[in-house]
Amino acid sequence: MIQKIAEDIYSRQQEMLDLLRRLVLIQSGSHNKEGLDRMAETMAQELAGTGLESEVLSFAHCGNMVLARTPRA
Repeated sequence: MIQKIAEDIYSRQQEMLDLLRRLVLIQSGSHNKEGLDRMAETMAQELAGTGLESEVLSFAHCGNMVLARTPRA
C-alpha cells in the first residue's frame, strides 16, 4: 500500500511542482484581496473532480476562502 502511494506521488511529481509554481506566483499577501481571491479560485478548480465537495466562500473585505469536505454518506 505504501509503495503504491509513493509510486502515485512520484508519477505526479511534475504536475504537483507545476501547481506549486502557479500558486507561488500568485501575489496573495494577507491584505491582497485580489490575489487571495485568485488563490481561492485556483484551489477550487484543483479540487474539482477529486471527490471532495468544495465551494468558494466570498467575503467583501478580506480574501475569499475555499471550503472543502468529504461527501456525506
